Amino acid sequence: MHVLFVLTTALLLISTLTQYVSWRATRLDRLHTRVETARAALDAALLGRCAVILEIAASGFLDPATVVILADAEKEARSLSTSKDLDNERALAESNLTQTVHTFRTHVDLSEVRIDDSLDGERRLKLVTDLDESDLRIAIAEQ
Repeated sequence: MHVLFVLTTALLLISTLTQYVSWRATRLDRLHTRVETARAALDAALLGRCAVILEIAASGFLDPATVVILADAEKEARSLSTSKDLDNERALAESNLTQTVHTFRTHVDLSEVRIDDSLDGERRLKLVTDLDESDLRIAIAEQ
């Protein structure tokens, strides 16, 4: 009788422990999935910002020096976007790109750039809107 009690208790304990470990593993797997999804969303948002910045640089609304600065910062960030090993360097490149865009936004107002026709005005407004939306997507993805 005593042996049966010990075996039953041991079996119950092992069963409970197995269930707990399985529950924890499932939670960790879900958390891992959420982290990977969030990272993919951030990557997509950062690449989207790179595309908008290249479009602004190629728009013809900016002086050549500003175009070179924006394109160089964008190229550095985009070149490191595919590397998983260089997370610190990529974060530094993205931070540099963010700072460059911030400097660009404070010193160059696309609404003050000379407009030759209404089509250029609409395109410039779209570029500004796209840049604002990409910044918002990055902020949301970072959270």
